[in-house]
Amino acid sequence: MIHDRNFDLQYKIIAGICQNPDSQAVAFAKLNAEHFHAPGAREFFVRLQVMAESSQEVSLITAAQRKPDDYDLNALTAYMPVRPKEMEFLADQLIDIAAGRKLRNILQTSLERLETEPTSSVSDGIINQLFVDTAPRGAEQIVSGREQAVRAIDTITARMDPHKRAANVLYTNFVELNYSTGGFEKGDLIGISGQTGTGKSAFCQNLAADIGVRQRQPFLYINSEMSPEQMDFRWAAMLANHQEITLQRIRAGQIDCGPDGKPSGRHDEFDAISAGLDRLYNSRFSSVTVPDLKIDSVVNLIRRHHRAEQIRACAIDYLGRADMVSGKRDLAEWQLLLSAARRLKTMAQQLQIVIFLVLQLTKSGDLQQSKAIENELDLHLSLAPMDENEIRAELARLSTCNYKLNILKGRNAPRGWIPLRFDGPKLRFEGRTK
Repeated sequence: MIHDRNFDLQYKIIAGICQNPDSQAVAFAKLNAEHFHAPGAREFFVRLQVMAESSQEVSLITAAQRKPDDYDLNALTAYMPVRPKEMEFLADQLIDIAAGRKLRNILQTSLERLETEPTSSVSDGIINQLFVDTAPRGAEQIVSGREQAVRAIDTITARMDPHKRAANVLYTNFVELNYSTGGFEKGDLIGISGQTGTGKSAFCQNLAADIGVRQRQPFLYINSEMSPEQMDFRWAAMLANHQEITLQRIRAGQIDCGPDGKPSGRHDEFDAISAGLDRLYNSRFSSVTVPDLKIDSVVNLIRRHHRAEQIRACAIDYLGRADMVSGKRDLAEWQLLLSAARRLKTMAQQLQIVIFLVLQLTKSGDLQQSKAIENELDLHLSLAPMDENEIRAELARLSTCNYKLNILKGRNAPRGWIPLRFDGPKLRFEGRTK
């Protein structure tokens, strides 16, 4: 009976993959072919996985074309659709069952070995196999001083290699930020905060433009505040390399196109916008507008896009809108946001990507809703305009900086601040050049 229930669990997961895209993302993130052993289930899972990785639609209809010949697809329609949270529970059950199968095989093999080998040798082998074959992913491994020394040398030499360093760290065109932080490490959760109207979204979009457009690194931007049209206007203003083009003029439709809708040749403003958007067209940048930001949907969205595009970084603008965590409506708002930050931190480490969170500051300078969120951040950057004395000091240096980026917390960076120049009409941030 237990064996039959295990088969039923695997068929239910397969049905859930075919019926719900969000549940599909959860299943592919947590499971692999080795977890399946029911007749036809392993082969079918692999075929569905290949379809998803090649950006093909995975549904009961498309799956019918890829199923093993002996697989009863009609039986899957008897299962109710599986929600993402339920899929996580079912996947964890299947992982545990697969670990149990491995344990049973280890014990059976060990009983046979006891007939011909010393007990101490068999017991040592059991301990080693139990850890290697049945320990959950991410299980702690104790290393000796010798092993750590060798590992440290390998880690340091890899960091000295520019190609290997670039695979683990993201740098930006903000030179002083790179120097102060050492770059953004994969697995980092980075907070970008500021009070209302201080340009925190614009700064995050500048980072996305630098990483996703200029460097052509795969980047996902999740927007919860602005309409798609507003995002279009902002990106056009940021990317247009023209002195007179501003966000306000773009929104007002006051762009010079010349007679008959053609650029005039004098200001060639429309050409400048087109050239900037051409770089966006050929980039690895992606964005999505999610007005009703739920953390379950965000997590599944990032997982799904990472599987398709192997993104290096993701930005969520902003966490304060993720105020509905499925199944936890009895918690206070700060508890919901803290739970969301923890899930995002775990996912950044699992996927080995950088996640940027746009956060709101209160008038007193604290994180709105939950100060405890900062404990989950690897780096907390906060934007603020410079005061008059600071601006005068910058002018004395022949610098036009008018903003500062405060490093409020950094696991690998000292506290302090970095001068920036913010061109509000163009939504552009630049580092100090003098």
